Amino acid sequence: MADWVAAVHSACIPYCLLGWIVPYPLWLKVHAAFVPTMVVHWWFNRNVCILSNVESYLRHGQWWRRDDADQGAWVENKIRALTGWTPPAGFSTLATYVALAASTAASIIHLRRLG
Repeated sequence: MADWVAAVHSACIPYCLLGWIVPYPLWLKVHAAFVPTMVVHWWFNRNVCILSNVESYLRHGQWWRRDDADQGAWVENKIRALTGWTPPAGFSTLATYVALAASTAASIIHLRRLG
């Protein structure tokens, strides 16, 4: 079950960043609503996705694991792993929010162009 949650969680990344490309109005409406809702839920959960919590609980029996370096820092850790560069404090969070805001805006623009 934890692997299934991890797969759904991983599928959210391309959906959130690239979902605006799909030319179907219902898809775009869901995307434009889902992405900001996801961001707001992070704010109420210490910048952690609830799917991370569920996966942690299923794998380790703990909702929040202090020893899990990815909880609250997943993007920063991926940037470091891929480039060797450690972003300054707050950079990853800001970059994530900017990318998601741009993706949401693109979805709304695409929806309006479709009529």
